[in-house]
Amino acid sequence: DKGRVTWEVVQRWLAKDRALTPLCAWIFEGPSHADLPSSFPTLAQTLANVTRFTETDIASLEAKYRQVSAASVDGSGRVGPETLRTLFCPPLPPSQLNSIFA
Repeated sequence: DKGRVTWEVVQRWLAKDRALTPLCAWIFEGPSHADLPSSFPTLAQTLANVTRFTETDIASLEAKYRQVSAASVDGSGRVGPETLRTLFCPPLPPSQLNSIFA
């Protein structure tokens, strides 16, 4: 355990200096006390940086997912076989549709 710090030690450490790091300041003192970057990348920007999709593609996929999710058959927002069954034309056989979720 040499070099490891217990949670109690961390708590005492943070109690002494709540502005120890920008993240600590943001958590304990609020955003106005933290020296955080002025803007963080959006999810679409982050995904565009690690995939071959553009930000526009990702925004379009997100919008389509929200549309499909809102149309969930049971109203839960979950996308399952019953929800997808209403989207495919011609309808997929149940075995193929269920294999997507296996």
